Amino acid sequence: MTKKVVVFDLDKTLGYFSQLNCIWEILTQLCDSYREKDFYDLFNLFPEYKRTNIMTILTYLKKKKEEQILDKVMIYTNNNSNKKWVLMIKRYFEYKLNYKLFDRIIACFKLNGQIIEPCRTTYEKTYDDFISCSKLNNNIKICFIDDLLHEQMIHDQVYYIHISPYIHQLPISTILKRINYSPFAENININEFKINLELTLNRYHLDEVINHTDKHSTAQLMKHLQSFLKSSSSPAPSSKKNTKKKYNKKNNKGTKKVYDS
Repeated sequence: MTKKVVVFDLDKTLGYFSQLNCIWEILTQLCDSYREKDFYDLFNLFPEYKRTNIMTILTYLKKKKEEQILDKVMIYTNNNSNKKWVLMIKRYFEYKLNYKLFDRIIACFKLNGQIIEPCRTTYEKTYDDFISCSKLNNNIKICFIDDLLHEQMIHDQVYYIHISPYIHQLPISTILKRINYSPFAENININEFKINLELTLNRYHLDEVINHTDKHSTAQLMKHLQSFLKSSSSPAPSSKKNTKKKYNKKNNKGTKKVYDS
């Protein structure tokens, strides 16, 4: 039986983590005793930062791994924070699942000029780099899920799901209220937190309320995954009626199909 792997992008695919990153950085600056378990509590305080119904998707993949229908689940990201941040998000999802779902993280190529992922050759996401980093053979069937279109990931072995970006930015007042009424307020000066939060979110243009969430997109993602894992051969079910939209892209290997979700 052909082995199959599902590969997620991180940001705007599994969720939206920019504000969460800022909140966590400020909290750990104001109180150096916070540890990863506290990060889980923080994430639980802001469930909107997870893509709508993503836990249903991950629970489904957990089941398919347990049934040995799915071989691996990975993250392939260009997130420009340190790798520790990506690992914490990965472990948070696993904590919620009570299961070690993700087999590998392929992090960004370079950060501040320093190589982070030696197996990558470029900032671009490419099929060749993925195979090199994952140490998988060329016969594996890949379902790749990303909110961006990476031309060099378009390949005969790749079922490419181009998902709509998930963005959820909360009002500063909402963030402050939740922190103030949580155990985090016991260990920090809330006024100092407020000042730092306003400055940081303003600096990174994260203070605007934005809500680009699409339940339909996540429902389509589930249909695509079910199709990918049900098929015994082809990674691209071009005849499936549940495909919302498909279109052709040219690259140096010919015409390939990418599926919008």
